[in-house]
Amino acid sequence: MITKNNVLGALVNGGRLARRAYELAKPVVANVCERAVEGVEDVREKFSEEPTDATVEDLLSYYQSEGLVGEEELATLQTLCLIHGKCFGIYAASGSGKSFVVEKLFKLVPERWVYRMELGSKTAVYYDEDAVNRARVIYIPELQKAMQTNNSLVTEMLKSVSEGRDSVRRVTTKGKVDTYRIQAGKGIVFTLAKENTFKYDAELARRFLVFETDESEEQTEKILSRKPLLRNRRNGKGYGRLRKHIANCMQQNFQFNNPYLEEVVEEIPRTMLARTYTDHLFDLFEASARFNYRRRNVVDNVVEVDVEDIELVCGCYWNTFIETLGADPGEFTSSFSHHARLTEPTSYNP
Repeated sequence: MITKNNVLGALVNGGRLARRAYELAKPVVANVCERAVEGVEDVREKFSEEPTDATVEDLLSYYQSEGLVGEEELATLQTLCLIHGKCFGIYAASGSGKSFVVEKLFKLVPERWVYRMELGSKTAVYYDEDAVNRARVIYIPELQKAMQTNNSLVTEMLKSVSEGRDSVRRVTTKGKVDTYRIQAGKGIVFTLAKENTFKYDAELARRFLVFETDESEEQTEKILSRKPLLRNRRNGKGYGRLRKHIANCMQQNFQFNNPYLEEVVEEIPRTMLARTYTDHLFDLFEASARFNYRRRNVVDNVVEVDVEDIELVCGCYWNTFIETLGADPGEFTSSFSHHARLTEPTSYNP
């Protein structure tokens, strides 16, 4: 017999079941919607209009418009590393601007492409594997803090991903084994203060390009003299064209041909470290060709590295490269490094 109470009870129970189903489905629906939006944005980022071009001068003008004073070589090198998927770190004194320059770099790419490694728990990066794997870059601000939180986990992740391998962690809970996987194919960026007792070791250095900020008195004077202008500036023009170009560069699956490698090798000192670090130099040549691909010869998806790419990279990085090999830049100069010296731009054309 159907009574009023039976009907009300059924409605209440049905409402509870519906509410429970909604709560269970909500994160799944949210994730599907998020991925759908990301997919649309990725398509829009790449195909909303004909791919646009950008130059190194445009890039430096952007950094200047964002308040970066000097540091033209560092700004160029970190951008090349980003678009080419290279792992790199900035090792510098506290207060010298290492975090500032990295943050300006990340403004050039969609926010979802950068995963900021939080240190709330020792395994947080693995438990957040979906967000990490959707990103193109893992950013570790203050590497020493991450290493102090859990040295072995962070070291394993850095080692695996920087070598092009997935980083896998298996956790057993009540007899059940859960597998967490950070996929390879992404860059890693870190900052590290010189004052900290933690120092990156030789093994880490072999896998990462390591740059430093300019800590000279001349750079300090330049920053101080520019501060009044920066303080009183108004919001500048946008940088949509440059941002689109960076996104397109990162999404191209190029191969490269470099006809200048034998000439470069002739000028490299024959130290043991050259066996490893020379590959970093070669990668930067290709990264420059990637950034300039609209002005390079591209046949069957193979980009021809131009002499301008060699000159740009050697002009920015040669001395640091030679010092990394344990040699004297005064004794081992490059015939390419004197042709392209970067200077501060006078204006920005968005």
